[in-house]
Amino acid sequence: MKSRKPRHYRLKVEFLLAILLSFFIAAFGMYGISSLYESFAEKKYEKELDKIDLEVNAIFSEIETYIKANKINHYNQYLLDQELKRYLPYVLDVRIYNKDELEILLLEEYEPWPIYQYQYVVTEDHIYILAVKLDTIGKYYTIVSIMFIIGFITLFVISLSYFISRKQKYLRKIGQGLDILEGGRLDHQVPIKGNDEITDVARHINQMSKALKSRIDKEKLDEQAKNQLIANLSHDLRTPLTSITGYLTLLKDNYDNQGDIHPQYLDICLNKSTALGDLIEQLFEYVMLSNGQMQLHSSPIHISRYISQTCYEWASLLEEKHLNLQFQVQACDKPYLIDVDKFNRVMENLFKNILKYAHPDKEISLITYDDVTSYRIEIANGIQDGIELSEKDIFNRFFTSDRTMESAGIGLAICKEIVAMHGGEIQAHIAERRFTIVIDLFQN
Repeated sequence: MKSRKPRHYRLKVEFLLAILLSFFIAAFGMYGISSLYESFAEKKYEKELDKIDLEVNAIFSEIETYIKANKINHYNQYLLDQELKRYLPYVLDVRIYNKDELEILLLEEYEPWPIYQYQYVVTEDHIYILAVKLDTIGKYYTIVSIMFIIGFITLFVISLSYFISRKQKYLRKIGQGLDILEGGRLDHQVPIKGNDEITDVARHINQMSKALKSRIDKEKLDEQAKNQLIANLSHDLRTPLTSITGYLTLLKDNYDNQGDIHPQYLDICLNKSTALGDLIEQLFEYVMLSNGQMQLHSSPIHISRYISQTCYEWASLLEEKHLNLQFQVQACDKPYLIDVDKFNRVMENLFKNILKYAHPDKEISLITYDDVTSYRIEIANGIQDGIELSEKDIFNRFFTSDRTMESAGIGLAICKEIVAMHGGEIQAHIAERRFTIVIDLFQN
């Protein structure tokens, strides 16, 4: 399943949404609590309203009498303030205005909160606004305000903590997954939840574990291949060395015995030495390729002429082994960048394989095709009886079909690396006991 791209700043957006959600939960929660409490308070005071109304009206009458008797104005208002203190638990507030200030007497602009009742007192020069509130009601609103703040903070912290705890729980799972990966279980996958930046981290951890596991598996395979190389070379180097040592011993023991057998022994030693040199050369090339130390020195060449010349050179060598090479090279005037020395090694390895493994009674063919963007080379030969080849393993390092042959099994692997360095492709096909190598060189 294709993974979703992580949304940028998703975690920040979720955090802000959590804050807003927490705020609304706390606000509506406290609004509900406040409404319930206010309803309760109203029911509590409802039974005493008639009594309170009588008391308030009496207080207003007394204050009105006091104002008129003492001619209270802006300059002696302190006298009125002292008088108002006698009427606890009621909290009284008096505002004094000149009559010419009538246009500003809008109650909502100066109304003390919360007001229980208010009354106007009018004299010859002034207007007085008497307002009263119960001290218990004021305390109620103070308590409600404090409760609202505490409740809001509490609900906000709870809501925000829920959001943070979900992320913490997920981070703990990621941490546990990292502990498992650290313990060596690279096939473990961290669970993917959501689509924010934390999810993106988990997804990258899974990708990293897959890549690391693949790399370690490849290193194990390379290590096994190197061990196989050592085993193969031990066998392949020992075989010609044993033959050379044996025949040189015979030559030494029979040095004084003149005869035709000495040249035969020397020919055998020479052939075995040549085979030993080929093995060492292949090993050297493998090391150079593995370490990335092989460099190309390419130059433009006419590829069709080069292939034709190579075919003529190897056709005579194949004839000596009673192998018949039929080749058909299509002309190509387009230049290709080729390192001739390196590509000679490719052709040499391919034809040497033909000399070793080709069926003598079946035709060997080489055909080329000039395409618009590439030049294809197809080399095909019959397979000797008793030799089994696999398309899957044919280019694997150190693969060889017969350990009795003097081969380290890296010839075709070297061919693949060199062709790849030229930007080309090489493939192998096996059908009806016929082995075909296909090389595609692309124009630079």
